[in-house]
This record gives sequence, structure tokens and C-alpha cells, in this order.
Amino acid sequence: MIGDLQGQLNYINPAFLRTLGYSEADVSAGKMRWDHLTPPEFASADARAVEQLRTLGRCEVYEKAYIAKDGRRVPTLIGASAIEPAEGESEITAFVTDLTPLKAAEEALRTANEELERKVAERTVALEAEIADRKRFEKSFRELTGRLLQMRDEERRHMARELHDHAGQTLVALDLNFSELLEIAKDRDPKIVALVVESRRLSDDLSKEIRTLSYLLHPPLLDEAGLGSALQWYVEGFSQRSGIVVELELPEYSSRLSKELELGSFSGRAGKFDQRPSPFRQPIREDSSDAPAGCC
Repeated sequence: MIGDLQGQLNYINPAFLRTLGYSEADVSAGKMRWDHLTPPEFASADARAVEQLRTLGRCEVYEKAYIAKDGRRVPTLIGASAIEPAEGESEITAFVTDLTPLKAAEEALRTANEELERKVAERTVALEAEIADRKRFEKSFRELTGRLLQMRDEERRHMARELHDHAGQTLVALDLNFSELLEIAKDRDPKIVALVVESRRLSDDLSKEIRTLSYLLHPPLLDEAGLGSALQWYVEGFSQRSGIVVELELPEYSSRLSKELELGSFSGRAGKFDQRPSPFRQPIREDSSDAPAGCC
């Protein structure tokens, strides 16, 4: 573009003229003024450029917009320099670059970034909700597991107490009866004596089995001294019953585990050792889901 410092435009590149929506006739008629085509917010930038052109003969490159004939704003990058004529006031030559494609690309990038940020925010909210739901589920699961362990422990306590108090007392009474029967039959048929002796031995074995089962269902040491002492007691008893030497290695804890962990650990591990034959039960597989923990 070529014009003067007062705002008049004498020449506009045809391509940029088409961009603005004007014709060469508009330029020839003197209707084209750069100050009229400039939005008000760029007036101060133009004033600085005019001052630089007057004093330096050139101005720094800067961004501004022009108003097209249809009202659109055309973003541009402009720089200008003064042309000294042979006579009269100097003219200004401006080099204008249409920034519409660049601005469109920047707007598209900004829109894409905003959309990405929106999707990331939505996904973050969804993940936070999912994590919160999972935490609630895990908490509920732990509470349910704790209640189930507590119920099983109470049932085991009850069974152990029943075995110890009722079956144990019955076996003691049975042993007394066998002793009296043996005393009565000692001078009679040897077969009867042998049968009483064998029955008494079986009664003693059954008493040991019931006492062991009672302790396995709920060992008193588990409550009193913790998991380590209960497992040590169990291993020693297993070695005595089976003749198998077992070395127990336990990690050191600064404090006791929770009641649920100790109970679950003992119930789930201790019973796996005791696989000895018994005249009162059939062998039970380790993976049997019907076998009560600690009795096989």
C-alpha cells in the first residue's frame, strides 16, 4: 500500500484490495483511507508508527486489523517506510501481510486445546469417581471380610468349647468305665480283657484327637500371645505327633497384626500341616472345600 501520514491511500495491492472487498475505483475516487479502515483499538499503535515514520523514516513491524467492506476484520502484520519525493510531503509505503490463515490456525489450535482440556477434566472427574467407588467397595469388602472372620471365629470358639466341655467329659467318663470294666474282667476271659484294653486305647486316641481339634479350632495362645506363639505351639505339637522335625521361621514385627489377619493366617496355614492318619476319619485332601480349617 502507498499513502500518506494523514490517512489517505493512493495505491493498494489488487490481492489485498480483493481481501478488503473494495475496487480500484474506490481507490481512484479517494474513498480509501487507512485511518477509516482501522478499528479504534489500533489507533494508538498507528499513532506510534506515524511518529516513528516522521522521525526515523520507518516504523517497527506490528500487528493491526483492517475493517473490510462487509464488516469483517482482517488481521495483518504491517511495516512501513517513508519515500522522499522530489517535492511536496513524503509518501509512505506499507508492506502488509494477511494473517487470516495464521489466526485461523491459532484459533483452531486454541479450540483443540480447550476441547482436550475439557475431555481431560471430564476423564479426571470420571477417574476420581471410579477411584472413590473402588475405595468404598474395598472398604465394604474389608468390613464384610472382617465380619465373616469374626463370625467364623465365634463359631470355632463355640465348637472348641463344646468339644472340650462335653465330648471331653464324656471321654473321661468312658475312660473311667473302661478302667472299672478292666478291673472286673481281669480274671475272666482273656479275649474280653484284650477287647477292653483295645477299646480304652481307642478312647485315649480319640480324646487326643478331640483335644487337638479343639485347640486347632481356636488356640488360646492366638488371643493371648499372638500369631507367632500360636504357630510355634502348633509346629511343636505337630512334630511331637508326627515325628517330623519342622523349623519355623517368622518375620519380626514391631507390633502384633490385626486380629483378623492373625486369625485368617493361622486358620489358613496351620491346618495344612496336620495330615497324619487317624483311625477315626478318612484322609482329607488339602483342596477340599468342605473340610473345616485346622482339622486336616
